[in-house]
Amino acid sequence: LLTDLKEDLSQLISSSDAIIQEDWQVEHLYFSRKNIRSLLFNLLSNAIKYRSPDRTPLVKVSSQPTDTGFVLLTIKDNGLGISHK
Repeated sequence: LLTDLKEDLSQLISSSDAIIQEDWQVEHLYFSRKNIRSLLFNLLSNAIKYRSPDRTPLVKVSSQPTDTGFVLLTIKDNGLGISHK
């Protein structure tokens, strides 16, 4: 799914020189494909669109198992963030 999303966002990724790093510690996610696609698309595209002009956009996507049997899906970026004001 992430490969497809990166292809869909290839122009945005290329024009911004964005780097997308992946760390999959869980092989399968059991979730609605449509919903997870929408969620990931929005997070990835926003991370690149609202990037800092001072640095190359970096987005880290990872998954890891939890002690409760669920999967923790994490998306981190080095964008502008939200002002504390």
